[in-house]
Amino acid sequence: MVNYTKRAVRGAGITLIMSILAAVVAYVTRLVLARNLSVEEYGLFYSVFTFIILFLFFRDLGLGQALVKYMAEFKVNNQFNEIKTAIVSVFSIQLFSSIIFVLIFIFSSSFLAQYYFKNPQASLILRILVFYVIFSVFFIIVKQIFQGFQEMFFFSSMELMKNLIVLVLILIFFYFGQKSFAPVYAYALVCPLLFLIYAPFLFRKFNFFSYKVVHLKKISKKLFLFGIPVFATSIGGKLIGYIDTIILTYFGTLSEVGVYNAILPSALLFLFF
Repeated sequence: MVNYTKRAVRGAGITLIMSILAAVVAYVTRLVLARNLSVEEYGLFYSVFTFIILFLFFRDLGLGQALVKYMAEFKVNNQFNEIKTAIVSVFSIQLFSSIIFVLIFIFSSSFLAQYYFKNPQASLILRILVFYVIFSVFFIIVKQIFQGFQEMFFFSSMELMKNLIVLVLILIFFYFGQKSFAPVYAYALVCPLLFLIYAPFLFRKFNFFSYKVVHLKKISKKLFLFGIPVFATSIGGKLIGYIDTIILTYFGTLSEVGVYNAILPSALLFLFF
């Protein structure tokens, strides 16, 4: 019992520290963008990015939480074939969903740029950020696998590393004169880079090639039965978190979106603590 208590306290401590550091880096990134972009450019990026993030929430369907839950259960019973099957199931479903969203974003980018974002640059930003949509699946799955194996350092460090890489890439692109597209390129590249960094640690922890896929239909059903109620309970929170920028983009101007997204993170810092 003592060992479990120590592991829980240690894991919570590591996660808290990493979360604080990740939040600080994310805040610095917003400061850098606010200092180097015009209010309209700042608002344009965050209106498009928030639009994409909102849709990606519906890609998850609670399967991420289900994967963590059943990985821990299968690990206790030494069911490593089942662990691989669960990973393959969730990865396949989320990759398929991502491809559908990518096609929607690509084919509707010009329409959205004209009638929703009211800025022609939004079309190109949407098309570039489809790379984030696809590769974010790899980032999320790796993160959930680490959590399922209770590797809390790797799990909690991924968000911090993501924010650090985004910040560094933005500074590099600013240096080369990209300006308004600096954050776009940064987010398009961050997930592939993260996968390259964490893949060696992942395969050292779990060698996928040593196990096989078994009972795919049965395990996929388990994941859905657990994930859908979890997904349903979190819809309200996600909508509240993103709907403000979505509505402001449609009824207001990109400059107003920029001001709002520059001020809001400062106010939310108090809620974090």
